[in-house]
Amino acid sequence: MECAIVREQLRDLVRGRTPPAEASELRRHLASCDPCRHEEAAERLLDEALAAQLPRPVPSSALRREIA
Repeated sequence: MECAIVREQLRDLVRGRTPPAEASELRRHLASCDPCRHEEAAERLLDEALAAQLPRPVPSSALRREIA
């Protein structure tokens, strides 16, 4: 698998949106490619930083009642 293809798909892989067979292939590549592994780590750090900084939506009381 080419690095350019792997890097295009890292965001979906990190967020768990990659089909299992494809994810397995991407992980095999990452196991043997330091530059792509570095990009994956950067993508994970970015996701963690965004999750920590972005406001969490608060559902309205009407929505909470509907769900309950």
